[in-house]
Amino acid sequence: MTGMNDRLQSNMVGALFSLVLFSAWGCASLGGAEEDMSSGCREVLARQEAAWNEGDMDGFLAGYAHSDELRYVSKKMNRGFDGLSKAFRSGYPDRDTMGKLRFDDLEIEVLSEDRALVTGAYHLKRASGPATGRFTLIMRRYSRGMVIVYDHTSEINVDE
Repeated sequence: MTGMNDRLQSNMVGALFSLVLFSAWGCASLGGAEEDMSSGCREVLARQEAAWNEGDMDGFLAGYAHSDELRYVSKKMNRGFDGLSKAFRSGYPDRDTMGKLRFDDLEIEVLSEDRALVTGAYHLKRASGPATGRFTLIMRRYSRGMVIVYDHTSEINVDE
């Protein structure tokens, strides 16, 4: 009976060790995926910032999903890529009105294996006066990488 208890105890220790090992491996794998998604989100925003500062509206808009899934909320709700594109192109028709853009205060939280929540601030310097505000994005991973599927942006009156 003692031999049987020893084998049972040994098997339980082995099973427990395997469980701990696989759990640790799973967490490490998720951690790597989260890092990849976080850096993917940061890369999209860096490309958008650079494109905006070059007056390249097409390059800026490339960071958004080109689908009906896209939502852009600012002064009104815009659905789909066409609505977003019209809103940006009418508000910023040329390089002078676009000015210089800077993002900061970024926080990225991975929500699932293909979605991340991004919050941050934007600062726009332009001839008509500065603009600053906060944004909340939901970014989704597609085969081409991370893209914005939801954008809620609010301007903050810095004079208040």
